Amino acid sequence: MILVISQWSRLASGGEKKVRSPTQFSPHLMRSLKFLIGAVGGLFGGMLLTNKHLRKKLRDARDPKEAAKIFGHEVQRGGKELAKEAKEWAGSDETQKRWKEMKKNLTKSCHTLQEEAEEIATEAVTKAKENLPEAKRKVQSLYKEAKKKVEEWN
Repeated sequence: MILVISQWSRLASGGEKKVRSPTQFSPHLMRSLKFLIGAVGGLFGGMLLTNKHLRKKLRDARDPKEAAKIFGHEVQRGGKELAKEAKEWAGSDETQKRWKEMKKNLTKSCHTLQEEAEEIATEAVTKAKENLPEAKRKVQSLYKEAKKKVEEWN
């Protein structure tokens, strides 16, 4: 608390311009927290709406600690079920087929981009080689002019 007060007093006195209170969070962090809290709230709301057994258990809970334990067990059980379903989905033939197809298309696109980059680089080198003699003549003429001016000053 003293640190915060001293920082704000320095700011008020015109000392440092950019003082950031330790209690301030970045907008990105705040958006992430807002999303996380919303997702957890949606999860709990969905669980309460769809699970009659859970509602009965929570109604019979003696105190908030017991209710939190009940929720924890339900979330853990739901997480295990979700992980099992995700594993089955990832291992399915259709998913594997789509994954291979996506990988093939991505590889093809990568090769196409690499070829285009090589063409652009080759064209740039060719143009640079074409313009090199003219640039060399201009540099030599500028050098000669500069050399004459320096000799005139001496």
